[in-house]
Amino acid sequence: TYEGNGLGADGWNMSFCEFDMQGNIVRKWSTESDPENLDDREFLADMQFVNMAGESTILVAGALPGSGDLDAAITRYSLNQISGWNRDVNFGSNGNGYEFTGFLFPFEGDTKDSAQELLIEEDGAILLLSSMSWGGGGGPAHGALGLSKYTANGVLDTNWGVAKTGKAVHVFDLSVLWDVPQAVAINPTTEEIYVTGFSYDGVDFKSFIANMHNDSIFAGNFDF
Repeated sequence: TYEGNGLGADGWNMSFCEFDMQGNIVRKWSTESDPENLDDREFLADMQFVNMAGESTILVAGALPGSGDLDAAITRYSLNQISGWNRDVNFGSNGNGYEFTGFLFPFEGDTKDSAQELLIEEDGAILLLSSMSWGGGGGPAHGALGLSKYTANGVLDTNWGVAKTGKAVHVFDLSVLWDVPQAVAINPTTEEIYVTGFSYDGVDFKSFIANMHNDSIFAGNFDF
């Protein structure tokens, strides 16, 4: 991510470089050429290279302007040997190559959301870990973790998650100021989900690890 375009030249763009095995640059591109918006911020947090059925794609997780300031977002690029890597318009629900996901926290409304890490399952489904935050206007901010799941084509999976929303939100202790997720893993056999990160109570930082048993996804809830 680097400072690039946007009105007032204060936007942020995702940038990419591709190298060969000798370290020579093959391609470089960025989102600076995309149409400029009033709020032009695109942040990159994680990236996965995927080759399925002989087709090469790149999945990018980060954040884009949305409700509550920022929303978690995933973007897919496909490789065209002539023009290079292009946003895949077959990905997402809006025909633009990316998908937004905003989270809500009870009694707080829209939160500021940013993807932290993505996982691609064997069937191509995508699991996304996001960091949520709210408050801070004259008082301390709060944070929680959000999970969302998508089909291989980037559409929110509404057969999954709390109340079949495709999403799940968890905070460990409301008295703690921040719960900040940093990494996610999944057991391919049991589908158990593991999340690690840290909490801050205003005095001390503590690491956490959460094991989420994914055996109740069709019952509308998670077991911890």
